[in-house]
Amino acid sequence: MKKLFILLQFVSIAAFSQATLLEPYAISIPKVTANPTCNVAAKGKQIFNTTSNKMFYCNGSSWIDLSGLELTLPYTATGSNPNYLLSINNTGQGKALKTNGGLQMTGVGEGMGKVLTSDASGNATWQGAVAFSATYGGESNLTVGQSAEITIPFSTETYDLNNNFSNTSFTAPVSGIYHLDATITWTGFSPANGYGRLSLFKNDEAVYGEYQAGQQNAFSQHLSLDIKLFTNDVVKLKVFQSSTSEQALTNTGLFGSTGNYMYFSGHLLTRQ
Repeated sequence: MKKLFILLQFVSIAAFSQATLLEPYAISIPKVTANPTCNVAAKGKQIFNTTSNKMFYCNGSSWIDLSGLELTLPYTATGSNPNYLLSINNTGQGKALKTNGGLQMTGVGEGMGKVLTSDASGNATWQGAVAFSATYGGESNLTVGQSAEITIPFSTETYDLNNNFSNTSFTAPVSGIYHLDATITWTGFSPANGYGRLSLFKNDEAVYGEYQAGQQNAFSQHLSLDIKLFTNDVVKLKVFQSSTSEQALTNTGLFGSTGNYMYFSGHLLTRQ
């Protein structure tokens, strides 16, 4: 009887040593040197392997490594959270995420030809490019009266990626730095006196101008600049001439009507 009592006492102690224990500041998980059988009966059990120094749980057929948060690929999950479903914070000097292969981001305004853009808080969205180009479009000259200023109609669009240009004006769809280019061509002043002025107007206020003395032969004037525009700012081109008679702008010349001697173009450099 004494031998049987001692044996039962030993078995009881051994079984207790492999039980999950709640300690004041930790949970003690059963420790093993080799993973036991994982089957349906053992599903949900967790162990710590002292040989590999890793934590495992049984999914009903195999032991899943928990120590490295490894995922079985391909892995898909769905959830809902107003902040983050996954947050990676590298407090060192390295990168927080590395991929070898393509990266797909959907649900943030994706579309053909768009670029990934960040706001001040680092929130990324796909944004469409902003660009336009238009020409005067007609072979007939555009008359500019004596000491008169007129808005130039650029009625033929070469492209307008987001439909922000309309005949005479461009409306900024977003705030940012834009680059604008423009060229006009005079037929030649007759008589050759006074000057011609090409001006860029923003919200009906002149912001840039280029002067050139009136010449007998055909001459061109150009604007090429970067400008800060806010959402819904409107820019257009106007010309003024101070000679003693009517003068004219032309879109024809050495290459005929295909030369495009009068054009207006622009594109967004960077959002702000």
